[in-house]
Amino acid sequence: MKDGGVLEDRVFLLTEVPPRIVGQPSEYFNCFGHVLDTQEEISDPRVFMQRLNEQGYKPTDHPGLGDIVLYTKHEGDLPLHAGILIGESTAESKFGKGYIYRHPLNAEYISSEYGNNIRFLTKRSEPSPK
Repeated sequence: MKDGGVLEDRVFLLTEVPPRIVGQPSEYFNCFGHVLDTQEEISDPRVFMQRLNEQGYKPTDHPGLGDIVLYTKHEGDLPLHAGILIGESTAESKFGKGYIYRHPLNAEYISSEYGNNIRFLTKRSEPSPK
């Protein structure tokens, strides 16, 4: 890690680690509600992206802890799934109205369902160019 929690690189291992349950299921919110900490179900990814924009999130190539992880089928698509970066290659997310999990960023069970195009959003200022 670099200063400020920014990850050194974006090379993530392709190992398959089972997800770990860290929160109870809730019928009131989904992955978008979990990321926004609103505990509401947000079914429209446009609404989700608008709220992230209103909160000051911007795309980043230098993800750090606490940044938002977006999963899409193709680059430029609206997200099908979202989580929070909690480790160098680990995210926390909620699957539908089910449990909250901690899982590898590129786990096969996520990419097969939501896509393997991963983007990051942050509220931090970008690091200075070297």
